[in-house]
Amino acid sequence: MPVILIVDDQAQFRRALRLGLEVKGYETREAGNGDDALKLIRTDSPDLILLDWLMPGMNGLGVCRAIRKNSDVPIIMVTSKQTGRSEAAAAGANDFLTKPFTVEELLPHIESALHR
Repeated sequence: MPVILIVDDQAQFRRALRLGLEVKGYETREAGNGDDALKLIRTDSPDLILLDWLMPGMNGLGVCRAIRKNSDVPIIMVTSKQTGRSEAAAAGANDFLTKPFTVEELLPHIESALHR
């Protein structure tokens, strides 16, 4: 099964996504900040990354740019920001989804990204 890395500073959000995605058959990994995400990516190559934009320390755009230096793994930016789609794309994100959303709304984005 595909492994999805959930990167978000809100533990409740990560937990909700993890539970919803695992029910749908995905394996998940979690990181609460950009630095932890980059370390995890080096040791456990995920098939897809769900990346929050607004995090303390290195924000999602910085993480996305860092990932793109070494990987073409699909990245879906998940954020409460209502704007910024073009900035996310310029940083290397493949898709952009505005919070709040349900797992059912997220699934087509995941499937599309995994099949590119």
